[in-house]
Amino acid sequence: MGVIKNWFPILLAIAWVALAALAIVDFANFNAATAPHKAVAAQERPLHSTLSQVRVGKVRAYPN
Repeated sequence: MGVIKNWFPILLAIAWVALAALAIVDFANFNAATAPHKAVAAQERPLHSTLSQVRVGKVRAYPN
């Protein structure tokens, strides 16, 4: 009998939770739509890099 008597506060609480969830989703969509996009730039390699020069060993130009 108590649930039937207090149906309005229960429905009001359910509606409040649903509206709060919708507000969170709406805020997330707004934040994603208005966020600035990061600029994508190609990474530049230096002209002379010690990492690009791999030394395997001594190589003779003219074998004996």
